[in-house]
Amino acid sequence: MRKNLVISHVLCLLLASLLFSGCSKEQPPQESAKPAPAAPAAPQAAAPAPAPATDPNKPSEASLEADLKSATVSLLTVDNASFENWDKGVPTGWSVRDHQKVSKSSDATDGKTAVEVPATKKALNYVYQSVPVTPAMAGKQVIVTAMAKAFEPGSTLAWGYTVLNKVQGESIHGVQHPGDGKWHRIAVVIPIPAGPADGKVAFVLESAAFSKPSLFDDVKVYTK
Repeated sequence: MRKNLVISHVLCLLLASLLFSGCSKEQPPQESAKPAPAAPAAPQAAAPAPAPATDPNKPSEASLEADLKSATVSLLTVDNASFENWDKGVPTGWSVRDHQKVSKSSDATDGKTAVEVPATKKALNYVYQSVPVTPAMAGKQVIVTAMAKAFEPGSTLAWGYTVLNKVQGESIHGVQHPGDGKWHRIAVVIPIPAGPADGKVAFVLESAAFSKPSLFDDVKVYTK
């Protein structure tokens, strides 16, 4: 009898243990740690815009001034380059188109006098001069530069041409004046072919204005 009670008690304990374990709540699985989000990539700086191409036949005012201060260029002699000397109403050393009238101006950048080329509606007015071509110029550029003042956009320019071996070369135009009523340095670049050449380089300072005159001063010619 006692043995049966012991067995019965053990069975009750086992049953209770099974019931208790069956009623326990199932624990949810642990969530694995998520990797931290990657930091956004730093924006890359935009590539710098390429520098605008420069035209060697249209030098800027800054490059012209740099050339004139450089010891690597060879200055050529220009007669009456600052228009200080006059004879019978014409600057000495210069020629005037078809004997048209030009005049002195006290508005000058070098010395006391500049040349004033009048405006006209009938024809272009200009003064011009030339320098001889020497063997040292072969294969180089002749740069003719002058200070210019104009009051109409595109009304004033420098141009030139060559007469080599008795053959006139194509006319080459320089930079037009902005017409802002201020002094600017303008230029024309005249290439000299390689090889022997006999002749000259002519350069022209022209007013193409219709209503107001153009002024020129401080002419310089050099090779590079």
